[in-house]
Amino acid sequence: MNKLSYHINEESSLLLLGESGVGKSYLAKHIIHDLSDRAKDGFAFLNCSSLPTELINGTIFGFEKGAFTGAHKEKKSLFEQAEHGTVFLDEIGFAEKRTQLALLTFLDEKKYTKVGGEEMLTANCRILFGTDQDLERLVHEGHFLKQLYERISNDVRITIPPIRDRKQDIETIITKEIEKLNKEKEEEPVIEIEQSAVEHLQSYPWPGNYRQLVNNLQRWFIESKHTGKFVISKKQINEDPPRTTFFTEGKLVLLEKMFEDYLRTWDKDLDGKFRDDFVNPVLAKVFIENVGDIYSKSHSNKVLGLDAGGKLFECYDVYNEKIRGKKST
Repeated sequence: MNKLSYHINEESSLLLLGESGVGKSYLAKHIIHDLSDRAKDGFAFLNCSSLPTELINGTIFGFEKGAFTGAHKEKKSLFEQAEHGTVFLDEIGFAEKRTQLALLTFLDEKKYTKVGGEEMLTANCRILFGTDQDLERLVHEGHFLKQLYERISNDVRITIPPIRDRKQDIETIITKEIEKLNKEKEEEPVIEIEQSAVEHLQSYPWPGNYRQLVNNLQRWFIESKHTGKFVISKKQINEDPPRTTFFTEGKLVLLEKMFEDYLRTWDKDLDGKFRDDFVNPVLAKVFIENVGDIYSKSHSNKVLGLDAGGKLFECYDVYNEKIRGKKST
């Protein structure tokens, strides 16, 4: 934070490094942008891993009507949306080479062209980049433009350590999140968390980092309210431990508890098609919890590296036999 404070009002680009879920987008919006001289103007955000590669370019730079099939009207660029403000491009390693080249031009000249357009446009905004990937490795593998990497890595780099390396911050995160949830609900009595529960959560490794901690707190908060206990206890957490599903590059880590919850009640013979009635709800649940508020079946399958079920069917066979004592057909 001390290092960051020196660069709040700089014009140079800034690269935020850290594992998935560590809080890069929060830092970009609520610290770098909101505390800068650009705070009165727009903030535009794109997680490049949330779109198919071919759509990233048009989303960043905008496009003209008729530029491609489906372009029924003109789309503003992120630079137009955030004129005089800040643009944050998270997971920049997912952008293709033509997008990287165009970004390099913008960084050097503050100029860009919309997809399907000919006019060279100018914009005044600061670009922040984020990634949980090793960009230097991507450069060596030929997937990331060396010039762009050198350009953004030679400006300002901020590494956000994972929660497991800053356990002293966990209590602060918990306190602030509970305060925020109580304020949003505007209900009495307020919901609290036991100190023993806080200490218990400080010992957890949090592989999904800040995002995972906050998502679990929100669930425990709601459950404690509906049970009428109005306190998040260590006992409650032990009975419903932190859910540890999270995305890694190109695949989905599906952990045991989540599959047990679904498979104990789902019956292949009675409850419909496996893909429609089991796989898709599971993907939707994990996608929304870990990536964003909008679930796209085709996109999530691409992100997860799934083709026609794959590993999910293998998981079903194993759990169907072990949990329910049935052989799969």
